[in-house]
Amino acid sequence: MTMTSARLALLAVIGLGASVVHAQASVAGAAMHNAMSPPPKTQPKAPSGYLAGKPPVDILKVLPPPPAHDSAQDIADRAVYAASAAGIGGPAWTAAVAELNPTSPEYFGKLSCAVGAQISPQTTPMTMALIARVGVDFVPPM
Repeated sequence: MTMTSARLALLAVIGLGASVVHAQASVAGAAMHNAMSPPPKTQPKAPSGYLAGKPPVDILKVLPPPPAHDSAQDIADRAVYAASAAGIGGPAWTAAVAELNPTSPEYFGKLSCAVGAQISPQTTPMTMALIARVGVDFVPPM
């Protein structure tokens, strides 16, 4: 696995975990606000993270800092951004958005490719539980 694939996998795991926690909170919130049905007796509970009792991980401290202003890497990054910004809303943009949505098949396809195994609730339930737990460590409780 290349360093880029490893970073993609790390960010995918973080994103999936965060979205699982967010989805659980959204489901619980929607159920509470639905006047047509009685409130649930128990709300779904997000799993405890691996860093229980400690503050959530600040992802900006995990990632490397941006390149120095006007360095060759900064100029290259800005050129790539300018070229890609022209495609916002286009077909490649739409495909990329789908790949970043943890509820889409495209997301799991990219994650599975990055880790070299099919990742899904059916094929890898323990991995999915691990991802959900890791996500808790990167997202502050709601």
